[in-house]
Amino acid sequence: IAVSPGALGSAPCERRARRDSAAMGSLRPPLDRIVTRARARLAALVPVVLAPRSPLACAAIGLGCAIAATLARGVLVSELGSNLRWPTYFLSVLIAAVFGGPTATVAAILASAVLGSMMFVPQPFAHAARPAFDAVSVGLFAAIASCIAAVAILLRHALLRVHERTRALELEIARRRAAEDLAGARSAELESVLSALPVA
Repeated sequence: IAVSPGALGSAPCERRARRDSAAMGSLRPPLDRIVTRARARLAALVPVVLAPRSPLACAAIGLGCAIAATLARGVLVSELGSNLRWPTYFLSVLIAAVFGGPTATVAAILASAVLGSMMFVPQPFAHAARPAFDAVSVGLFAAIASCIAAVAILLRHALLRVHERTRALELEIARRRAAEDLAGARSAELESVLSALPVA
């Protein structure tokens, strides 16, 4: 019996391909569930992010983010030292911009600049050179934080527009479904009336 070398080599490859395909098929349902759950959680988070808030509430969000960043920076003081003031404050400005918009952003930047300058004093600049260093450091922080917040606010506005269009589309679909149900009910009523008429 003549067996070609290609047939001998292709059989193990085909079996390996079938095993890989079966393994990938077994992984698809869990991955699909994970993706579905992630989308559902994001969809539930969007109304929280885009909920209308008063200016006072937005300012409170910014102040709270700055205080939380100060506490987190204090926890990390042994790892980061006192020279790196602003890592946690950048994150606080980003969160404030996403949840509170421009008002929360301004409050977070101002509160972060004050708290960071008061709580964390760089050791090499603790004397005569400190005022100049503080001015440069705070200015750079405010500039970078403003850029981060601007991007976050633009994304928030885009998300708001998408949410409004999605909501309008859902309302239009509901309206059309109600109209179709009403038309079906009237059609059934007309058919019942016609069937009740005496046949000539």
